[in-house]
Amino acid sequence: MTDEQVKCLLDTVKELPPYPFVMLGLFAGLRREEILALQWDCVFLDKKTPYISVRKAWRTEKNRPVISAMLKTPAARRNIPIPKCLVECLKEVKENTISNFVIADSKGEPLTYSQFQRVWQYIKVRSVKERTRYKYVNGESASHLHYKSHLCFCGSQNSAVSGRA
Repeated sequence: MTDEQVKCLLDTVKELPPYPFVMLGLFAGLRREEILALQWDCVFLDKKTPYISVRKAWRTEKNRPVISAMLKTPAARRNIPIPKCLVECLKEVKENTISNFVIADSKGEPLTYSQFQRVWQYIKVRSVKERTRYKYVNGESASHLHYKSHLCFCGSQNSAVSGRA
């Protein structure tokens, strides 16, 4: 990702539930399975050099989360130093959580597959797709009404504009 794309993504999800997930992916380079299995006992925010210790992975069976010590490869077991921006983000999350998991559902449990899909869709919709908002007044979009009123103000006698047949 370019710096501009990173900024756009972070601006899009800042102060929203997916923000810590995105921050972990961007600034720690964790895989989805590592992020969703990450527990606070593997996050060291108060060390001289703060770091994350990757020791577990998330997977699902019949939509239920399974947290396993079996990682993708032996090299996946690692300690990752983390930058100040991620430290600050994680400190805020930790202060406001009831869970042992860094990324958790409202009950403090690891996400199910369908919950993760909703989080990912949330991120995609808000960061990738261009959004157009319309306000409707009496069944017509405000942008269309603005156009019609502008033409009427300018003295147009167009029947399509005035609504006459």
